[in-house]
Amino acid sequence: MAVVKEMNLINDLKLSASILLRLMSKIEDSYGNFPTIPYHNNVHAADVVHSIHYLINNGLSFISFTPLEKLAAILAAAAHDVDHPSVNNSYLQEAWSPLAVLYNNKSILENHHAATFFSSLLSEGHNVIDHLGEKSKKRFRNLVISMILSTDMAKHGALISQFHHFTDEQKTTFTTTIAQSKDGSKNLPSESGEEVSMNASRRVSIDLDLDQMQKGMVLEFTLHAADLGNSTKEWVDSKKWSERIVTEFFNQGDLEREKGVPLGPVNDRFKVTLPQSQLGFIDFLASPVWELWEKFTKQKDHMFTKALASNRNNWQKMKDAVDGKTETETKQTKFKSISKSFKLLSRLRKGDIMRFKEASMVMRVPPQKSGAQSRHSFMNVSTFSKKEPRDSTASLENPTLINEDVADPSTIECIV
Repeated sequence: MAVVKEMNLINDLKLSASILLRLMSKIEDSYGNFPTIPYHNNVHAADVVHSIHYLINNGLSFISFTPLEKLAAILAAAAHDVDHPSVNNSYLQEAWSPLAVLYNNKSILENHHAATFFSSLLSEGHNVIDHLGEKSKKRFRNLVISMILSTDMAKHGALISQFHHFTDEQKTTFTTTIAQSKDGSKNLPSESGEEVSMNASRRVSIDLDLDQMQKGMVLEFTLHAADLGNSTKEWVDSKKWSERIVTEFFNQGDLEREKGVPLGPVNDRFKVTLPQSQLGFIDFLASPVWELWEKFTKQKDHMFTKALASNRNNWQKMKDAVDGKTETETKQTKFKSISKSFKLLSRLRKGDIMRFKEASMVMRVPPQKSGAQSRHSFMNVSTFSKKEPRDSTASLENPTLINEDVADPSTIECIV
């Protein structure tokens, strides 16, 4: 509600503040709460709303969005995960859920979120756009639906590719206003696309004329970026969000294991670690989005991408620490096993040691030539049950069996 007021949308669109508040409250009530829903809850929705508000007012200030388009963006962000069941589309599809059947396995949750939002909007006393013209209503509905559907991670690759192409096509005109300042200089893009050193107080205005379809595409990408914005927050907040999403993944993995459906690649709590999962998320999902955001907005070293790089570095340190600890624990386990073997060996009586030597020598007998009969066979070793000493002539008759060295201590437990 606060961001709508800050963007002056209530006045620009002549919205009823009471109806808008009622609608926003109904949307929030349709979300699950933490900790029942660890990640896709009302707090995540609020976080995405504030993120897209910031991105539109700052990073996309060079695009003239209409008040209706801004309202659609804010409400789409608010409703993009409404009534989320804390499992993803893959699980719903594998489990033959009613939602998967209803939406034919196509963007199951995203279709559900959009439908839930419009059901709330059209309920009595909640239609905040009822006074608008039919053309405006259709524009609003199309924008909200397309933006929410763009958050389907199955469309991530296609969305990145499409927006790359769109960004490369744009011809941007820069106009600069020069002002003197006591501050240092900073780099800003020039008309040629190269960076030039400018005074810190210099403003850069970009006139980018887009049609409705193009602006819709920008808003779709922006909501997708805001939805993947956890890794661009300050470390304390980013880490907390990461722990929550991984908790949700692991909970789904437990359900998948219980239902006998295939486990998602990041859902196995016995194989996946938090640092490992977040490094993969940043490298393959978040970084491509925010690098493209920088390219489109021409905001080099934006605070979001700086935070993303810093957070990735923190996750890498944590992963290295976990890997080092695991390696140390493995070495310690091996050392304990060897120590246990030597302790066992030290307790053996002299006769037992002789029989142990014999057994180890029998196991080292080289393969017999075809037709020859071996005097000893591993399957026929009976020295462990004998109390009398071994016949001393056996070793003399076959010198290759003489071996005064004790066998590998790590094999003692399986031999004795």
